[in-house]
Amino acid sequence: MNDVIAIYGAQLLAGSIYVALKSLYRTKVECFIVSEYSSNPSQIDNIEVLTLSEYLLRKKYNKILIAVPEEHHSQIVTELKRHGISDYSVLTSQMRNQIMEEFYASQGKFVTLRKAYELFHKGRGRENQGHQSIQERENNGQSNFITLYMARSSKDKELEREYTPDKWIEQVQAGAAIDGGTLGILRDDFGINISEKNRVYCELTVLYWLWKNNKRQYMGLCHYRRIFDINMQECLMIQELEPDVILPYPTIHFPNIRSQHKRYISELEWKILQEAVLHISPEMTEVWEEILDSQYFYNYNMVIARYEVMNNYCLWLFKILEYVEKLCKRNGIPTSNRFAGYMGEILTTVYFLYKRNLNILHIGVNILL
Repeated sequence: MNDVIAIYGAQLLAGSIYVALKSLYRTKVECFIVSEYSSNPSQIDNIEVLTLSEYLLRKKYNKILIAVPEEHHSQIVTELKRHGISDYSVLTSQMRNQIMEEFYASQGKFVTLRKAYELFHKGRGRENQGHQSIQERENNGQSNFITLYMARSSKDKELEREYTPDKWIEQVQAGAAIDGGTLGILRDDFGINISEKNRVYCELTVLYWLWKNNKRQYMGLCHYRRIFDINMQECLMIQELEPDVILPYPTIHFPNIRSQHKRYISELEWKILQEAVLHISPEMTEVWEEILDSQYFYNYNMVIARYEVMNNYCLWLFKILEYVEKLCKRNGIPTSNRFAGYMGEILTTVYFLYKRNLNILHIGVNILL
């Protein structure tokens, strides 16, 4: 990459890649570019955020790295070309995963799955001591210990590129009780469920369903557009390493993760959430503030965990969300659609940053287009 670049984007993807590039390659970012200010910050780490119109006034341009969700890439590329800018590159999810994996491996925190596997086998020569290789275990069908459940909806937009889920991924229709359509796949309104709450719980109705109705050794949640960057080899690494939890690489926020909730839930909802957390888990009083003042955030409500860990996590998560609902109803506080889904991301972050005794490994997230 160039020594000096501009980053198109000013939210979590842009902030995360900025930190990684600065640390790994000493890349200097002259500014962040946005289409409009809207809910974007005015600066990131004391670097100015400019609208594209303001940036164009400079006349002299450095290479632009487009670091926004991939569904917006083509629109931004078209706009840059319209203004005669051709020196740009787009950050795909695969590129981002590679960079963030390298960054976190270099930092020695938020341990990556592949790094943990490498360290586990370093100097052991296990495969020469009768230990089955990944390929041998794959051939022997030893991958049925893990199931990821992909939240789907009859209202999902059709993907531009053909996608066939891997054999360890089961698709589940989220909000099937109120969706109105049918996808011919598993539904979250069978068994013990909260499917009818999907408008506020989003993909968490599928998490609740898999928690209450499945007992796989490892199970997890992903989305129809966001999936873990995981293949058969990684599945078998998980089987061998036996971690407690696998989470996405954390996104990095400026100045801290408190700003995240302001984009999605009201101040009243936020106060109710804090009250609920500290009522259910008073032992978290100090660490709650400490975590909110940090920069690292687990997005997307995506998690893979051992059954016992998933059970404890979901017990805590849904107990708090139910208490939030109760408080809002009691106090006549109007709630927005999807508010519980957004709160779930905050609670997932707090829970797993608090549970430092757990063996947590990290992998990337791929975007399906």
